[in-house]
Amino acid sequence: MNSVEATPSSDVSNNRMIPRLTHHLPSSLPHSRPISGREKECADYLLKGLSAKEIGKALGLSHRTIERHLLSLRKKLQCNKTSALIVKLIELGYGSLHSI
Repeated sequence: MNSVEATPSSDVSNNRMIPRLTHHLPSSLPHSRPISGREKECADYLLKGLSAKEIGKALGLSHRTIERHLLSLRKKLQCNKTSALIVKLIELGYGSLHSI
């Protein structure tokens, strides 16, 4: 089981805490560029069920910037769709169906 730690969310309107998985993606994969810290952050929020717009708000970035990070991560993990990316992240041990 992955451990979870609570970190403050940028969503100050309801002062909720968003848990972050402490298990991390590998920093590089065979035949690909390394996975950036920002891509890992986006993956973490994606597994919590947040949309690109919500992730952008939480990180203080444009939703288009988040979409680019997720696209880059999808390419690195060879996934055509976001749903396939979520499955791949779970297969890699980054999250579980319980964290979604």
